[in-house]
Amino acid sequence: MFHNTDIENALDQERTAQHAADNLLLELKEQLHQEAGIDDRLNGKVPGNNHFNVDLLEADNIYTIKEIRKICITYRLRFLKSELFKGEIPKEAKDKIKALNADPDTDIKNFRIIAPAKRFILEDGDTDPILFAELGNGYYYKIHKWGADMTWWQRVKAIPFRSFGNLMTTVLMTALLFTFITPNGLVTTDPSAGYFNDYRLILFPWYLMVFSAITAFVWFTFNKNLSEYEWNSRYLKN
Repeated sequence: MFHNTDIENALDQERTAQHAADNLLLELKEQLHQEAGIDDRLNGKVPGNNHFNVDLLEADNIYTIKEIRKICITYRLRFLKSELFKGEIPKEAKDKIKALNADPDTDIKNFRIIAPAKRFILEDGDTDPILFAELGNGYYYKIHKWGADMTWWQRVKAIPFRSFGNLMTTVLMTALLFTFITPNGLVTTDPSAGYFNDYRLILFPWYLMVFSAITAFVWFTFNKNLSEYEWNSRYLKN
């Protein structure tokens, strides 16, 4: 405070500090520009095909379209372009895209996401979306997964909707279950009749007809479809 000041040194120090601030500002602008570019790519605003440096890819993150299709059908998921996804794609996913694109031989522009159909309709929900980039020839590269794991109940609910065979089997098994659990007093008034009697045999086709009618009513009323036909459809019937 009480020492002499060399104006020239003070000027040099000010210039150094100003350059550091300018460099910091440039770095911030560059980072924001890169993030905006990634957002444009995720939103489908950058045309063109993906290019990869194959030597930098991890083999464990490469999946075929057949594998993806099977998982989507099994768990009633969709595999759609990232621009259709509602909600925020996390920073960790964007950082991984940035890291991949840092290689001069890599340029990722097209992305797809595995997620339940409602994640392409509403922003809320946290069931595990997975972000992929297309490699070509039916191969996809997994970039990032986020959100919560699928619950056992969600997996069970998906079973009847996998295929027509699954739906019919579910109806058949439900009718069979109700045939067995219906009390004998509701099946017949004959007190001497055993539990497995002729009346119960007649009850099974009746239950089958009832549950088939209920299934058809719900199916057409709520415009449902099977997972094997809509796993990659952008028409978002839930």
